[in-house]
Amino acid sequence: MAGVSVVACLSAGLWAASAGLTQVAPVVPHGPPAGGAAGMARLATGLVPLEDRRAWRAGAGGRVLLGIDGALTASRRRALDEAGVVLVQAMGDGVFIADMGGVRRDALAELRFVRGITRYSEAMKVSPDVGFRAYETAERRTLQERGRERLLVHLFADVDAGGLAEALDAMRTIGGLSILHHTEVGGVQTISVEGPEQIIPLLSVLEQVQYIEPAPEGVPRNAVVSWVVQSNVPDSRPLWDAGLTGLNQVIGVTDSGLNTAHCSFSTVPGKVIAYNGDFRVTNHGTHVAATAVGNPGPSGSDSLRGHAFDAGLVFSRIPAFTNSNLTTVLETQAGPGQEATVHSNSWGDDNTKQYSGLSRAVDAFMHEHEEHLVVIASVNGGQIAAPDNAKNSLTVSAASLPPNQESVCFGGRFFTQDGRIKPDVVAPGCGIRSAFGGSSCGDSPLSGTSMATPAVSGMAALVRQYFMEGWYPSGMPTPTDGFVPSGALLKAVLVNSAQDMAGEPGYPNDREGWGRVVVADSLPLGDESRRLIVQDVRNDVGLVTGSVIAHPIQVLNDAEPLKITLAWTDPPASPGAMTALVNDLDLEVIAPNGDVYFGNVFGSGWSITGGEPDRLNNLEQVHIQMPEPGVWMIRIIGANVKQGLQGYALATTGAVSSLPAPATVALSGLPMIVAPESEGEVVEIVVHPGDEEIVAGSARLLVRYRGPNPEVLDLEPMGDGVYRGVLPAVVCGATLEVAAEVIGNQSGVIRTPAGEQYVRVIVDVLEPTVVLEEDFSDGFGAGWLADGLWNVTGACNTEEICEAAPWAYFGNVSTCTYNTGSRAVGSLQSPLLILPLVGPGGRITLEYCSSMENENTAGFDMGLVYAGATVVDEAPHTGGVWERRIVDLTSQQGRALRLNWRFDTIDGQFNDFAGWRVDDIRVVVERGACVDPCPGDINFDGRVDLNDFVRLAGHFQSVVDGMRWQGDLTGDGQVTLADFQILANHFGQICY
Repeated sequence: MAGVSVVACLSAGLWAASAGLTQVAPVVPHGPPAGGAAGMARLATGLVPLEDRRAWRAGAGGRVLLGIDGALTASRRRALDEAGVVLVQAMGDGVFIADMGGVRRDALAELRFVRGITRYSEAMKVSPDVGFRAYETAERRTLQERGRERLLVHLFADVDAGGLAEALDAMRTIGGLSILHHTEVGGVQTISVEGPEQIIPLLSVLEQVQYIEPAPEGVPRNAVVSWVVQSNVPDSRPLWDAGLTGLNQVIGVTDSGLNTAHCSFSTVPGKVIAYNGDFRVTNHGTHVAATAVGNPGPSGSDSLRGHAFDAGLVFSRIPAFTNSNLTTVLETQAGPGQEATVHSNSWGDDNTKQYSGLSRAVDAFMHEHEEHLVVIASVNGGQIAAPDNAKNSLTVSAASLPPNQESVCFGGRFFTQDGRIKPDVVAPGCGIRSAFGGSSCGDSPLSGTSMATPAVSGMAALVRQYFMEGWYPSGMPTPTDGFVPSGALLKAVLVNSAQDMAGEPGYPNDREGWGRVVVADSLPLGDESRRLIVQDVRNDVGLVTGSVIAHPIQVLNDAEPLKITLAWTDPPASPGAMTALVNDLDLEVIAPNGDVYFGNVFGSGWSITGGEPDRLNNLEQVHIQMPEPGVWMIRIIGANVKQGLQGYALATTGAVSSLPAPATVALSGLPMIVAPESEGEVVEIVVHPGDEEIVAGSARLLVRYRGPNPEVLDLEPMGDGVYRGVLPAVVCGATLEVAAEVIGNQSGVIRTPAGEQYVRVIVDVLEPTVVLEEDFSDGFGAGWLADGLWNVTGACNTEEICEAAPWAYFGNVSTCTYNTGSRAVGSLQSPLLILPLVGPGGRITLEYCSSMENENTAGFDMGLVYAGATVVDEAPHTGGVWERRIVDLTSQQGRALRLNWRFDTIDGQFNDFAGWRVDDIRVVVERGACVDPCPGDINFDGRVDLNDFVRLAGHFQSVVDGMRWQGDLTGDGQVTLADFQILANHFGQICY
């Protein structure tokens, strides 16, 4: 293929520099999505310690990749600002592009949360699929055959108008390069260019350029069964019957062409508000538009009547990406004189599975236009592509016609490349009869996700009409209750209405997503037992990191399932980001009996307790089949808000009623372990007033370690309800206990943790011990077991290596592939390891280098790492580039086990992929090594005296909770003669 040699040396750069930056997948028991597995590490290979001066020597304008541990709190952001670090763009999983041009090295070295940095190199700027896409259109195939590429060149987010002009001037000097157009998408200047493949390295050296990817290639995705999406009861259309038909709503349809003379559009005057682009008639676009808004009049055929038949239509041609772009299309549809708010797109770029410029354009538009919803057809087969992998939009797959509507007939598979749940919903899309573009009033059947998408777009317009006409909350039209809903709320309500499809195993799954929409289930119409409660919080009054907003509800009975849906409009991810999510919110639901449910933790089709908060999706759900009557608390938590404030929409349905929201207070940025006598450890408290008023000056940060009475620390207001305090420096042997409280005018004192509890912070120093180290320099070492194709070799490698040859290799050295003509399976097992208990704050980590070339299709050619019988990592396809992966094994402490690198093709298909290389394996155990300077000092005043004796005697023969100030010097949870003996041995000692 033309250009492979040029591209291959550049395209893997970002993966090489940021290897291992994978997100933990949402807990869905039917199996982890591609690229995600619980326990995967979050440390980038190539991030070097701050002491290394080379690491932050100015690169492209002083820009580097900078990694931090944990969330980006307001205090951490301020500390980086004070050190001279400018965060430019988030790249996912705690890694940012940062400008270090004004950095003060000494100040930066004090920031313990910064885990390392590396120069943002030219190799990181090129998408891995530049030069490798198989295009569909004749135009792009011809370009490729001629050795030419059409590219999107994204500049760094901090490049201003002057920098844009400099970049354009520099591009004009590159021979053979044509600048097609440029635009701003989500705060990033994007330039569309065309030229020979040799322009790629010349573009990558421009200091303003952040990422280069192939320009998208938009291709269409090929009687309206309106009752299925309204009620799923034959011939029951409750929304239409109530008068919800799309009146005063406008849908923007982007497609290949439209026959405006067809009776679906010409019968009602003014139906077509605008036609954007060169006029063209096509069957696909006419069929799609009529499914959304067609109206042949009262006597017309039902097959020509769209789901929102009283809505207006704005039509746009699919952008060619040489003289237009998706942002312009959407902005035009939303602009004056057109004013579409629901945007239906039955097309996409099937050639890329990456979060591309198309995906960014959708997310940026919805983030900047919060009242809009973009609806996108899922790819008709294979992994979710672009722009259907966008976060904020609603992605739709196709179900069969009744009576087979419980099965998916067309749609994407395997979730998104970074493991997010897509598609979102399903609607009928096979054998759909709608307007035939080659006729004046005829119809024809078509099948595909293209046909399902306008059905859901029509339903979105009806949901919008419901809120604007004031049907909420009474279920009757009340104009004074009307409001303009956000696109996130439309999405939340539609997803909340979706039903699990009996013909698709597991829930949620990669075929149906959250199921087939049944909109009437989430829109009460009058006196119904199933009710709806919504919250619609815009971004300008949204959450910060650490914010907690509580929404209590009363469940009246268990006759109706309880369904809670959280959606938020996330900022667009940076070009080339490893994970798309920028601002992470958590949905937490607490039952009357205290059971806690996290969003997207499902088993057997319903929410289950346990699991972990979702770190990938900006749509989370909790479904309870038979909810316990009583007060349920819904908590929305700002887990990691990296950019601005983050709004959200919440839709709750069931036999429910709303309750006043209490004020909340939360701890943010609290470390789990601090070093002895360390100064400057910052903790934040975040206050949200709910439906009450906060008493001025009542926010307090409480800390204790000397005795039962806490100290009240000084707080610095940071704005947006955030206050910052500094933990005291304490000696080894202490345990800090931290709590926060505030006073509301209705609730009184509100405290976290509740009651008299505290959050504990361990004071200790972790000492590392290597318990396994193997580089295969002498073949398989003692105790190692290998079967299948596993061998030790220095052959079959790419140019870059992680460690010196040789390495362990799953493949045939003679062919440098793992093809055997049948299913290939093999295990590489470590010697038996006995992992010790590491205690509070301790940890166990596995580090290894991995180079994977496989089919790169989810569910096949899988490289899994097991600790005993537990999967702890899934090695992704890297295109042969070595990456270092770091896996948390702390949960395996106290066990005897073998580590197992297991490769399985799953199928027996012929392949010519190189296979899996593994090297430089280390298991490191970190345990506390703190030395107590004053073992008998119970009250931490620096001496062992009568005061300590009195404190210990007061708790003698008591069971305590392990705190030093209670007299428990041994840490065994009780005060006994052993504790007296320690005190006696040190009595009279003056320590500090």
